This record gives sequence, structure tokens and C-alpha cells, in this order.
Amino acid sequence: MALNVANVRAAPDLESISQYMAHYYNTLSVPVEEFQGDGDVMHKVRWTGKEGFRQKKKPSADWVWVRWWERAPENMGMGQLNGRIVGRLEGLFSVEEDTGRIHEVALVTLLRVRGSARPWGEEGMIRVERRENGNSMHVIRIGDIEGMAHLIPLETGKIWLVNHRIDFSMWNKLYA
Repeated sequence: MALNVANVRAAPDLESISQYMAHYYNTLSVPVEEFQGDGDVMHKVRWTGKEGFRQKKKPSADWVWVRWWERAPENMGMGQLNGRIVGRLEGLFSVEEDTGRIHEVALVTLLRVRGSARPWGEEGMIRVERRENGNSMHVIRIGDIEGMAHLIPLETGKIWLVNHRIDFSMWNKLYA
């Protein structure tokens, strides 16, 4: 298949990108298949920026499942969970190009699997950790967010357990 060079646009420079219209959002509804397969249930994931969530003064940035299969270089240890990885929302945006094309994107901090991608240890859960090489922040399509992830901190800000038992639908996607 030949590439039609006439349809390829050059990457915009930083000055033109700064002129694009952008909007940020603090809530995203993600349809997640019900465990019995009888339909979808909506998960609401949140990112409040510096604002507090509800009556709490503390900002909210939810953990999410990110589809990562096609982007997962094997040497990076990402996409090990059946093409998924856990990330923390750092922003939800829609960006409109000068052509009128709109991109809905999320900024996420991706974690990596620590140890086996199979449940193990006393808890029978997967461990994930913060990436230390500075390669953890990614802009992804909002459509690559597959639902809310439930993490239990082991070492604050460093290592977590993925509570896959709370979400049977995700358990089936990972291990069925």
C-alpha cells in the first residue's frame, strides 16, 4: 500500500499548537461490560487538578486501566496484563486543531508490573510500581481508558497492589 504524500501534514510547530483551543474536564464516564455480560455499567473516573473533590480539600486523580497492547515494546515491561497497564489520570482534555478536528486525550502516569503479571504473594494480587526512568507520563486517547483500577498502597507513592478481585469483569479480561 503506497503512502499518499499529499495527504500527510507536517507536524505543527509549538507556536501553532499553543493557539489550539483546549478544554479540560474533570470527569469521564467509561462504559464497562458487566460481569455476566448483560450490558454495560458506567464507571466515572475523575481528575480534579488542584481543586478538592467534594467536601474534601484533597484533589482527586483516579487510577485507570489503559489499553496499551499496540504500544507495548517488550523491553519496557508494559502491556504485560493482557495488553493493559495501570495509570493515574493527570488530566482530561479536548484539543481542537486549526482545521476543526477535535482530539480527546488524557495525560496519564503509567505504572509497570513489579514481579509476575500473574497473581502471587500472600494477597494473591499483582504488584505495580512507579517507573523510575522518567518515561511514565503519556498522552493517550480517551478511548484507551477501559475503566477504573483499584489500587492498595504498599509503599506510599511507590508500590501498590492491584485489587483485581473487586472487578470481576477486568479479572476475566486479564486471566480468562
